[in-house]
Amino acid sequence: SIRRQRQMCIRDRFKSAKLEIESIIRDVCDRVLYDTRLSRQTQKLRADALGIVGHVYVHVQSDEDHP
Repeated sequence: SIRRQRQMCIRDRFKSAKLEIESIIRDVCDRVLYDTRLSRQTQKLRADALGIVGHVYVHVQSDEDHP
């Protein structure tokens, strides 16, 4: 049915966007964590900050979960 096809299309677009976002996050993390121009202390602070961002990212819930 058309409704099912639309749902599949939306699901596929969501999966594609999710993969692209994850790829960008990996690239940013690599740049932030492995910038050799920075001191070890600054690299550690960046790693700690990314840990916080990661914690928030993992615990985000959709609006559907909270009506």
